[in-house]
Amino acid sequence: MGYRKIIAFGDTSYVVSLPKDWVEKNGLKKGDVVNVIVDENVLKISSIEHKQDNSQSEININFDGNLKRLNSQILYAYINNYNVINLNGKDIYKILKDIREITKNFMYLDIIDQTSNNRVVLNSSVNLYDVSVHDTIRRMDRILVSMSEDVKNYLSGKEQDVSLSLDNKEENINKLCHLVFKTLKGGFNPSHRSILKLDLHDLFYYWELALFVEKVADQVKRIPRFTDFNVPNQLVMAFDAVMTQYQDAMKSNFVKDYELAVSVIAKKKQVYEKIESCLEGLDPKHIVYKERIRVINDYSGNLAKALLRLKVEK
Repeated sequence: MGYRKIIAFGDTSYVVSLPKDWVEKNGLKKGDVVNVIVDENVLKISSIEHKQDNSQSEININFDGNLKRLNSQILYAYINNYNVINLNGKDIYKILKDIREITKNFMYLDIIDQTSNNRVVLNSSVNLYDVSVHDTIRRMDRILVSMSEDVKNYLSGKEQDVSLSLDNKEENINKLCHLVFKTLKGGFNPSHRSILKLDLHDLFYYWELALFVEKVADQVKRIPRFTDFNVPNQLVMAFDAVMTQYQDAMKSNFVKDYELAVSVIAKKKQVYEKIESCLEGLDPKHIVYKERIRVINDYSGNLAKALLRLKVEK
């Protein structure tokens, strides 16, 4: 942290300034109390453990008959950390099955009151001490790698139908992504950020990682919809190339390997060229497939750039 100058304060005390980065990382502000321990010639200063703010925040959502809109409204309320979500509408109990299906897309979101014909109440509470943003994104990544294996088996003719497996895995990635967004949004509260052991730069960094992992999963899931079972080997080779880019990008983030991140960005053009050469002369019906894997290459570059931006900001 470097050196600090001792400043006289009155006749009986001295003052040493605290590093701004340390203060912000621990969610402290002017007037807060810190813990001071004297150990012979060593002075230890630590933040007092912050408690999670469990005060209730409530939102009312009026159902207008549009289930897609309702899903988006619940997503907004969930990510913005409303603990109580009131769904109001005439005879809303009739769509209780649909509401249950929507809640399956979110972790820690439950129906707590369905006794009224015109109101359903949801509760969303997360214990931040049980959440690791880094580990959650690693789980998303592992599921995505498993999805890519399913797609490769389909493309190479080993599995004829992987749609159910892909749907289930992408659903899990979406749930974890929503949880990451919810947790990071709550991290703008300094006390919560201290519990999560993150600083402000980390909030934006992890948000970007989760976002692009979810976007890659969305592309991977859709490949079998627009591609024949057991395709020419060139298409499998092109898929391998873009997924290698993705895995290298994620590895660079997990181990903080900046040189590997730079390598991923530098290889983007080379991978584009490989995609073009692999698909050259093939049936034009594969054009949608080509665009999907080109987009994955783009997103992999964005994942690598996220790490480089974090290094610059810090």
